[in-house]
Amino acid sequence: SVSAGCGLIAHQKKDSPVPAPPAKAEVAMTPAILKDFQQRLANYVQFQRGVEKGTPAQKETAEPIKIELVQQLLASKIRNLRKDAKQGDIFTPQIAAEFKRLINPELKGEEGSDARAVLTDDAPSPGEVPMKVNASYPSGVELPTVPSNILQALPTLPGDVEYRIVQKALLLRDVDANIIVDFIPNAVR
Repeated sequence: SVSAGCGLIAHQKKDSPVPAPPAKAEVAMTPAILKDFQQRLANYVQFQRGVEKGTPAQKETAEPIKIELVQQLLASKIRNLRKDAKQGDIFTPQIAAEFKRLINPELKGEEGSDARAVLTDDAPSPGEVPMKVNASYPSGVELPTVPSNILQALPTLPGDVEYRIVQKALLLRDVDANIIVDFIPNAVR
């Protein structure tokens, strides 16, 4: 399924291998840095899928509490196995610098003005989202839309994770576990 505005281009099947997402022609990242990011991302997704196999499957339901319970169980398992995870494990300083270089030109000019409006439109209040690796994204807090021009400038993600911009930080959020996998502080100037 395609989901606009949240970093998903194509949702891969959970049992499919985790290839590095293909680089889009318009992503102008240094090839070695892009490859490093894709490998780190693929390693996380492969790890997450392995943990998810031992967790009850998410099922469509009209009861949000059932979804949250499965997310919390998966998040707990990931936290236990990734207890030493820290900011910068995926977004290394070199990768973070490349992302900032790609994001900030998208916030200039007329299109940039529209993008800034989107970022503030559904932004959580300061302090609502903990800027910490493995922290849960708080339930009931708006998931801000990432402007399409910024998504187009960044590498494509597998359906297991998504980009979110909260305040000035770019988050990499695990969709199934609802946790922050990594983040770039001050990614947006």
